[in-house]
Amino acid sequence: KDAPKVVKFAADEATNFLSRALGAAVPVVNAPTEGKASVILGVNAWSKAAGLDPSGKPRDTFLIRSEGSRVYVVGVDDPKANPLRSSPVGYERATLLGLYAFLEDSVGCRFYFPGELGEVVPRTDRIVVRDGTVASTPDFLIRKYYFGDGRWYGDLDEKATRRMKDLSWLRVRASTATIPCCHGTAYMKLVERYAKTHPEYFALRTDGTRCHNFTGTRSSRAGYLCFSSGVRDVIVDECVRRFGDGKPYVDIMPNDALAECHCEKCQAAYRKDLPCYMTEVIWDYTRYVANKLIEKGVPGVVTQMAYAQYRRIPDFDIPTNVYVMVAETGPWSMANPQKLNREYDEIRAWGRKIRNPVYLWTYPHKYGALNIPGIPDVSPKAWGEYYKGLAGDIIGTFAESETDKWIYHYLNYYVFSRVMWDAKTDVDAVLDEHYRLMFGRGAEPMKRFYELLERKWTKDVVGNIRDTKAGPVAVPPTEGELWTKVYGPDTVAACDALLKEAAAAVAPGSLEARRIAFFRTEYYDALVAGAKTYADKLAAIDALVWRVRDGRPIELVPFKVRKGREPEEFVKTRVTVRRTATDLVVEADGEDNRMDDVAATKRAKDDRDMWRDAGLEIILNPTADLKNYYHLIVNLEGSLSDSHGVLLGANRSEADYAWDSQAKTDVVRRADGWHLTVTIPLAVLGEMKDVFPAEFARNRVTKSGKGTCLYHASPYAFGFNSLPELGKLDLRP
Repeated sequence: KDAPKVVKFAADEATNFLSRALGAAVPVVNAPTEGKASVILGVNAWSKAAGLDPSGKPRDTFLIRSEGSRVYVVGVDDPKANPLRSSPVGYERATLLGLYAFLEDSVGCRFYFPGELGEVVPRTDRIVVRDGTVASTPDFLIRKYYFGDGRWYGDLDEKATRRMKDLSWLRVRASTATIPCCHGTAYMKLVERYAKTHPEYFALRTDGTRCHNFTGTRSSRAGYLCFSSGVRDVIVDECVRRFGDGKPYVDIMPNDALAECHCEKCQAAYRKDLPCYMTEVIWDYTRYVANKLIEKGVPGVVTQMAYAQYRRIPDFDIPTNVYVMVAETGPWSMANPQKLNREYDEIRAWGRKIRNPVYLWTYPHKYGALNIPGIPDVSPKAWGEYYKGLAGDIIGTFAESETDKWIYHYLNYYVFSRVMWDAKTDVDAVLDEHYRLMFGRGAEPMKRFYELLERKWTKDVVGNIRDTKAGPVAVPPTEGELWTKVYGPDTVAACDALLKEAAAAVAPGSLEARRIAFFRTEYYDALVAGAKTYADKLAAIDALVWRVRDGRPIELVPFKVRKGREPEEFVKTRVTVRRTATDLVVEADGEDNRMDDVAATKRAKDDRDMWRDAGLEIILNPTADLKNYYHLIVNLEGSLSDSHGVLLGANRSEADYAWDSQAKTDVVRRADGWHLTVTIPLAVLGEMKDVFPAEFARNRVTKSGKGTCLYHASPYAFGFNSLPELGKLDLRP
């Protein structure tokens, strides 16, 4: 009667699935009944009398014992947490984990996703349980994934989606624990506490200002730090306070998109002759904080990520009170053996370096250039095999796996969770079982359907390898390549044929038939709709032509703004272009009610931070080849950065700053705005079509941060250099 809520929830799940399996109601009672078989859940008088004690075992360990007419399922459970309300990460529930294992192993249940279509519950007149005790502990402590803010499937609202996600997390036995490591310094409120009194704690920009102008935001980019400054001691004190509050870990990772500090100490320590040039600065800071805590006798672990500019392993020792989270691509590397081996080697090297547990942050997501709605990125074999290959090397992983529909990832998460619990899992066997149990006689064509989708995603999308200056790299196809080649008419027809074959093999109206119809709707129909959406978008892009002869200026709009999240301030920007006998002339007129607050400074030619200033960006693809382009950035001081770029796929480009546009710039400021003129000699632009893609973007940047916004001309563009989505300049007279 006094069972914790976790155990009561386990009882609800037990009676649900046992009743469905046996075809009769299985009651929940508070004590065993003589003459009847009992499943006894949790730590109680009966489990204790049977000698079952889960205390002291590794986290998430459960015990299952069959003895006479009783089956005991026992584990350590949080006394207060409520699975119906609590986040699934952060509380122990080993009895619930054991209950799901019992339902799987003894009843034959499978939990692919919540709801009748995703649950397998075999009908039977008896459940046979072997005598004896089984103890199970996961091979990986951290078994986390992140879905993002996409939808579940169909028309489920956000609340229902969240409930379904949580329920699935419980049933696949995903992580109960977490070790924080995600830009922790951003959440220490250092900007609010020290921007005025200790500006030297913050990274120095090339213009002499400090990176602390994001006051009041909880963004992971709020206030970039100077890690050679006294802020290190502030972070030591913050760690002491948190450990004193009972925190076992403190995340001291720098803010995201870490800005370079231009102070003398940092610049002297940066190794710009090596990749990941901030390594020495960041890991020296980490070493400093950790050693100070040891000196003070403070117990606890600080966490740091091997990430971006500081992922290279430093030459010096790292204290024993540091755990390292290594950021790697993850399952999307499976199609590129060279990259996969580099990742594995790096992970293992970090393990040897720190002599402490290593865990991962991986990125098997549809994010950035991959955020194309309607493509099912189902890839369970890649997920399973990637993490299986790291057994013994890591204590777990966090898979950042945003996608537009959770249902695209259900099998990814299922296989992932199986492998993370038991690294010896046969991934192919798990998948074959899934096809057989879900689709019956339609299993074989459905298997080929899923494998076709996985092959398209892992090989042709995230495994699309191209040669670059840095060597072979994975470059996602452009949106046009996706819908006309990768998921073109041949692929759509093949999917259609496999689904028809599967449907013909099962009884009409059966559960298997309904599942096949469900995935036709969620996977196939989404592909068809996506292709149609792209065709409509392509027509709109083709119609986006700015005819110089018309004399109408190009009006810029806020960049990638979601409906309902429009900027509080909107200022107009108008761009005009003309071609003379010798030059291409671009003029921009920008309204601005904050001219006294405008952020711009005199910079050297090709300063890589030019984009941080208020000004104008110009992208020109004069050959209209959708590959070679020129990129000019002019700030409101008239400083210029220019480069020749080569677009590789959807999200990668190579820039050559040796190219000189020979452009002349002129900026006129006034009280209510500015007028900027850029004159580019035609000779440096080479071949020029009369009609070609172009983009114009305004960086509205203020010192206070108020009104800061990006504006651009091409509403369908993913990025300023996404050439296929840009509008076109028509220079014909």
